Amino acid sequence: MARNKFDVDERLESQFKFEYIVRLAKYLLPVKGLMFLTLGLVVLTSTLGMLSPMITRHAIDVSLPMKDFKTVLLLGLGLLCIYIFNAIIERFRLKAMNIAGQSLVADL
Repeated sequence: MARNKFDVDERLESQFKFEYIVRLAKYLLPVKGLMFLTLGLVVLTSTLGMLSPMITRHAIDVSLPMKDFKTVLLLGLGLLCIYIFNAIIERFRLKAMNIAGQSLVADL
């Protein structure tokens, strides 16, 4: 039988201590550049991901009723470019996180 159910909150065995954050920060200092790069790439991909619904909305609500198929095509190409760019950025983000993680494990 499952230990935890969806309607039952878990209780912490011990209280959270700020010293844990300080200890973690000591391990993250050597790779802080990679961590900030990763954070920046996450923000960039999230921002680009929010553009997709806006472009689709514009294509459906504005361009299609006006039968402006040239704009629909351009918006579709724009979406394709966003998806390709997102995939490339995601690859770099994963590589940076992999390098940071391997470095942390090697330092331990």
